[in-house]
Amino acid sequence: MRTPDIAGFLRKNRIWRELGLLLMALAVAGAISSVWFRSKAARDYYQCWAVTRGIEIHSITNIYSPEACAYLDRRLTAEAQASRSDHWRTVAEQGIIGPTGTPFLYSIFKLLSRGNYDADYERYRILSILGYAAAIVALARLAGFGPVAALVLLGLFTVLFYPFQLDALVGNVNQPQLAVLVAAIALAWTRWFSCIGLAGGLLGAAVCFKPNIGLIPFLWGIMWMLDRQYARSVVFGAGFLVGAMFGITLPDTVLGPACSWADWGVASHQRMLNPVYVNDSFIATIAGLQPLPVFRMAGLFIAGGTVCFLILTRRSVQPPVADPSNRRRDDGRQFIAAAYVGFLGYVLASPFTHGHYFMLLIPGLIFLFRPADAERQPRGVLPRHVVAGIAFILMGWHPVFRGLGLTTRGFHSLWTYAGAILAGSLIFLEWGRIRMGARQSPMKPTVEKPATIHTEK
Repeated sequence: MRTPDIAGFLRKNRIWRELGLLLMALAVAGAISSVWFRSKAARDYYQCWAVTRGIEIHSITNIYSPEACAYLDRRLTAEAQASRSDHWRTVAEQGIIGPTGTPFLYSIFKLLSRGNYDADYERYRILSILGYAAAIVALARLAGFGPVAALVLLGLFTVLFYPFQLDALVGNVNQPQLAVLVAAIALAWTRWFSCIGLAGGLLGAAVCFKPNIGLIPFLWGIMWMLDRQYARSVVFGAGFLVGAMFGITLPDTVLGPACSWADWGVASHQRMLNPVYVNDSFIATIAGLQPLPVFRMAGLFIAGGTVCFLILTRRSVQPPVADPSNRRRDDGRQFIAAAYVGFLGYVLASPFTHGHYFMLLIPGLIFLFRPADAERQPRGVLPRHVVAGIAFILMGWHPVFRGLGLTTRGFHSLWTYAGAILAGSLIFLEWGRIRMGARQSPMKPTVEKPATIHTEK
């Protein structure tokens, strides 16, 4: 009886090969997460779950008001004590209800919740880790890594990367955010107009979900416009508006007036005045400055400087590239570079920065780790990998630095910021080199010199 050639079948059928790789990645990530990162006190997730329960069960009229939060905290603590859930009792005893998320964020949690804390948390945790694993593998494949290397990267960014571990332990939303961002990158990478519009829609909804990625779609749109790709810029902008309108209107249907955008805006402004949140920001860490105008000026400076960079490196004068795959690859790398720079700008200029935010810089790190065979000119690959490795350690090993006494901060420190800035500096150089066409396309025709024939006299 002839044995089926499974390996040969997978080599000939790319779709099945990629699906098999994805299933392996999900299994690896699920196993790692279930062993190490199962939290009994996922306080960030509990915040979101408590908001949806308060609106649905306890008829809260304004979930962002301090009085409503105190009332809801008392009611849910009493419910938790009377329940059989150890996890619910543990997290409810902390008394930490203080909603800061957008109405659209709470709308999504409302749609995923069924009223049972343990079951709802487990469902969210599984969906988050699956999205995270898919995002890492997709980024690795886009960067040119093989299947085995993609799984190795998934292990590294799961076991040895503290921002992910922190997000998994507190139950924050950076894993779903990363999954949506990578999906948008993959869609825009195709250069198909329908996919570009869908990428814009995803980012529009993602900004309503959590506005800390707002600079990323702005840079993508500006980049297309400066490169005179007006049609793509318009399609992307239209998709973004549709996604944003969906994110703005959904809370009225799902949550009603108890969770309005106006109340969220007032609560967010008041939160910016609270030194407890501002102390961990980059500007407050290095200079001790906390006034809001300082953060606003820093944000405008970073955004304006990036736009000036795009203007100075615009590619409108370049001749067309003969090989479309090279242009698609360079544009895809530009999306990753813009995503890294855009979110790094937020991390450096925002008054709110938490250790798990650095998860959204993973696409840029994988971009720097890309293998040599994905390069047109492999020179400089080793220095790039060394810099990427140092940035990975600085950003991902905060508990090690804290254990060595190099920092006393709880979740991130100047070492974390240093790693992000180091990687960002190299990404800026790579981005500029791509945009200015410093590398010669392998498809560019070359003129061979005629052979010289020497004859003896």
